[in-house]
Amino acid sequence: MAEKGTIMVLDVDLQCSKCYKKVKKLLSKFPEIRDQEYDEKANKVTIKVVCCSPEKLRDKLRCKGGRSIKNIVIKKPEEAILQRRRRKKIRKRKKIRKRRKRRKILQRGRKPRKSNFVHNHVNMSLPAPSSSTYLTPYV
Repeated sequence: MAEKGTIMVLDVDLQCSKCYKKVKKLLSKFPEIRDQEYDEKANKVTIKVVCCSPEKLRDKLRCKGGRSIKNIVIKKPEEAILQRRRRKKIRKRKKIRKRRKRRKILQRGRKPRKSNFVHNHVNMSLPAPSSSTYLTPYV
């Protein structure tokens, strides 16, 4: 079973041997980091993180890495991106259905019904009370 995690990309000067060693040593200290890929040509390190808050780990890496780590980017997991796309498609379908329903109603010659929300929000301002209503004695 594959573990779900967040992918982080670190910008590091991998041409410098000291920076390379420092980053390698730093990444080996954290048990949350599963996979490490070093790209010397692009000066980037790609890591897979399995933890509840990748932001906290990012802050720790920045603090411990010092100036050898220039930038850390958290990439969103693919599943979250796919879910967002699905939600967009569903919203779009609902809008299309609503439009079609309105067209059918207009073709029949009726006015489209407004939602209850609009009807319920009528200005409920009361008239000023007259003094005679409060001063009348009970008979």
